[in-house]
Amino acid sequence: MKKGIIALMLVFTLFTSAIAVSLIPKTSWVIIPYRDTETKNLTFPIESGKYYDVNFHLYSGYSVNFSFNYTGFFLNVSLMDSENYEKYQRGEQDYAVILNMFASSTSETYTGNYTAAKTDTYHLVFESLPFNATVSLTVSWEVLRFLPLPYRS
Repeated sequence: MKKGIIALMLVFTLFTSAIAVSLIPKTSWVIIPYRDTETKNLTFPIESGKYYDVNFHLYSGYSVNFSFNYTGFFLNVSLMDSENYEKYQRGEQDYAVILNMFASSTSETYTGNYTAAKTDTYHLVFESLPFNATVSLTVSWEVLRFLPLPYRS
């Protein structure tokens, strides 16, 4: 008899729980994409004849802005997509740059910007000529983020 009452109570509890759950409105989620900005402030040394690479991912139509100043003699700065950066790393001469700047004044702040023609990882490459240099860089780029929002159905 005791087992029967326990079983009946268990069935009743499960039944009332099922009814309670069915009465609660269902929550669904919608994901809203939006543009945001990421910013890095970097200071880095570059040995003469070497380079320093700062890379970031851009979606097609998204932008990057950067500004830098430096101490040293001359500085060559190039913006490249991933395909041309790989060629540059291999020492090939036929790589193409999107943007090239030759910095020759340590009293000036240099700026640049670019809106991506294609989704890719882009590389901002700094080369010091012919002596060591120190660069202070601020780079900001647009990123894609997602915002989950609940709604009741």
